[in-house]
Amino acid sequence: MTDQAYRPDIDGLRAVAVVSVILFHAGVSWAGGGFVGVDVFFVISGYLVGGMVLAGLDRGDFSFRHFFERRFRRIVPPLLLTMALCLPFGWFWMMPDPFQNFGQSMVAATLSASNLLFERTINYFSPGVEEMPLVHTWSLGVEEQFYLSFPLLAWLLYRWARDGRRRVDAVLLLVTLASLAYAIWLTRKPEPASFYLPLQRFWELLIGTLCARWTAGRLQGNRTQRELLAAAALGLLLLAVPGLDEHIPWPGPWTMLPVLATAVLLVTAPGTRVGKVLSSAPLVWIGLLSYGLYLLHQPVMAFVRLRLLDSPSPELLLALMLPTVLLARLSLLHFEQPVRKAQVPIKPLLWACGVAATLLTATGLLLHKTEGLPQRLTPQERAWLSYEGDGVTRLSRTSHEVGGVHIGRFSDNIGASSPAHRFAWWGDSHADMLNHGMQQVFPASTWGVHYLRFGDCKHIPTLMAPQADFADWKRCEQFFSRDLGPFLRDKQIDAVVVSLRWSYGLSSMGAKDEPRCLFDNQVGGRETTRCPLKVGVTQDNRRGHDRDHKAQALQTWLGWLDGLGVPVVLVAPVPEVGWHVPEQMIKRSRYGGGPVQTPYSAYLKRHAWVLAQLDSATRQHANLHLMPVADLFCDTRPGGWCRAEADRQPLYFDDDHLNERGGARVASRILQTLDGLAAARKPL
Repeated sequence: MTDQAYRPDIDGLRAVAVVSVILFHAGVSWAGGGFVGVDVFFVISGYLVGGMVLAGLDRGDFSFRHFFERRFRRIVPPLLLTMALCLPFGWFWMMPDPFQNFGQSMVAATLSASNLLFERTINYFSPGVEEMPLVHTWSLGVEEQFYLSFPLLAWLLYRWARDGRRRVDAVLLLVTLASLAYAIWLTRKPEPASFYLPLQRFWELLIGTLCARWTAGRLQGNRTQRELLAAAALGLLLLAVPGLDEHIPWPGPWTMLPVLATAVLLVTAPGTRVGKVLSSAPLVWIGLLSYGLYLLHQPVMAFVRLRLLDSPSPELLLALMLPTVLLARLSLLHFEQPVRKAQVPIKPLLWACGVAATLLTATGLLLHKTEGLPQRLTPQERAWLSYEGDGVTRLSRTSHEVGGVHIGRFSDNIGASSPAHRFAWWGDSHADMLNHGMQQVFPASTWGVHYLRFGDCKHIPTLMAPQADFADWKRCEQFFSRDLGPFLRDKQIDAVVVSLRWSYGLSSMGAKDEPRCLFDNQVGGRETTRCPLKVGVTQDNRRGHDRDHKAQALQTWLGWLDGLGVPVVLVAPVPEVGWHVPEQMIKRSRYGGGPVQTPYSAYLKRHAWVLAQLDSATRQHANLHLMPVADLFCDTRPGGWCRAEADRQPLYFDDDHLNERGGARVASRILQTLDGLAAARKPL
């Protein structure tokens, strides 16, 4: 097998890819589509590696041994070194649950299966991903699975086709189209299944392979055409970084934009002005570091986020890339290149990597088995983290079907054993979190509790995903406006309590207004999750992201609740914190800092619009009652603070969900409110 001629413009393209990914992982606001850098890497890998396989098979000198040795030398040693460097930082800075997850991802990365693990465990755009040091190794899993499968497929095709190169190309094209079609079909399903798995990613690598196969010399005779195509492709690729975001189903139809732009650049860039730009010394220098920089940047950012008390700014994370670049340069010169260029014989290298992989795998399994070695923490720290066990309680299988909507139900034993009144309670995770507090408060009351969840209708069905079908909207409209009331009367329900994380969905005006959804506590804590993209749907079937649409949608739903014919208590927004409270308490006990608290002004800024909407609805509808809760946690005077802990014990089990102690405060207020309504309306 002979090497392909070196092309500096490809290293420049690698630089564009890795910088895009770094900007995205740093949380730069205008780089919401920076994850397309991984797609660029996929196409480049297919072009170079897949093209090399087919060229070797064409010449008849392809060697599996030589191919896998080269892939091994390039990928495995730096990956093992990166994981080994992460271990001591994880030991000192990671809490047990994240450390257990780190151990699992270390095992998966060693086995070239990171993407398969993350497909089962976490959405790439979900909260907490930024603090996972090895989450970026999912892309290595996809590439390694391609390297394991493609050479064998190509070899079998050549054996089958003999001298029929066109038959080989036809099969590869069909496989590419099938993979693309499968990826597009899966966009109708929830993440992360359509993001990580190889079958819906292989088309990206195969596009690069087919470009290497078909286009050599095809456009050499038309310089103007190549200049225009290369300039347009680079422009589209650069525009994808600010123009796309995680709300677009990925991979899917839009993925073709960066993939095809990269393919066009690989074909047309040599000899053009764009090719000269990509071949410039700074871009080539970064491109040569791209693998090491890709491996190192995410652990650096993750551990900085884990160590600091406050959320690091994108500027700080990007500044930390300067020493990371230096480390990547040292790795390239003194580790990667000597290993790649066979200065280290293959047998000693295999032995060394085998021992390292075995030790890392054993360590990862130990972390999994011991649940992250909580013995590393002090008894007080473990006690604070034990409140994480107060997480949301899930539904039992008990259910009813009303109007085509399944109603899940549990918590029959929460309330009084012989209740004089009954209330139904529902919502999202901000209702789930109150379950333990309800169990403390309501058994001694006169109220029976029935916690309901509507499996087929969203909590506020007038808020929809943009691609949702109006048939679902109409069914949920009928359920809330016509069917739910008789069901509640049949179950002898005297009142309803609704608890939601109101501002999370209602304040999100869409991807471009993301800061309205994310909570910033104004003192260094900023929520790390991504916004849900929702639209408000009005009664005349119009939908939109703006507040007018969302206000109409909310008021429509609240009108349906008023029509249930029983008092409806709307629990006002619970203060969010912006930090994971138990972990923040541990950090402050270790590194210094006062109690975990946030300004009351941040609560008002966050929820002013929602509170105004709820207050307006309660003035218009006699059955709606707004129950304030801020005073349970906050000094509501000007300049006051909201406390996330009391008596050195956390009131939350993460950054916005109350634990049993905090939930009991809200549950007591709910009981007080219901008793007041019962006294005012005889009988209820």
